[in-house]
Amino acid sequence: MSAPYAEMNRTQLLAMTDEQFAATQVQTMAIMTKAEAARPTLLDWSLTSDRRVVAQAMYEVTLDDARPRLPAITAPVTVLYAWDADMGRPADMVDQMYATPYAGLAAANLIRVDGSYHFIMFDQPEVFTQEVANFLRS
Repeated sequence: MSAPYAEMNRTQLLAMTDEQFAATQVQTMAIMTKAEAARPTLLDWSLTSDRRVVAQAMYEVTLDDARPRLPAITAPVTVLYAWDADMGRPADMVDQMYATPYAGLAAANLIRVDGSYHFIMFDQPEVFTQEVANFLRS
């Protein structure tokens, strides 16, 4: 991502009133988890976080390209990533979106979790728990 994009997002996040931020977070939670019961908890976490810290962290993550450092990682790595037909992207496109940036990580085990949005642990808790257990056993 570009620095201007990262800066624009940070600036917009910090410029919102508390009411505007809360309204956007309600909308955001609807696309972050399919589990409606989890949304109030996630919303609370978002609203009680220090927005300045969140904005800065998002800014830095947007700018930091870790791909050149991936070949140095030799430990096993499992990456769970979400896909759901409601996302509007074909599964193979999402697979490629994850395979490409992790190509330099030889130890990566990429696992797509269908029927989930961003928060896999809420949308597919059994799959999430099983995959964490599998990783810990390996």
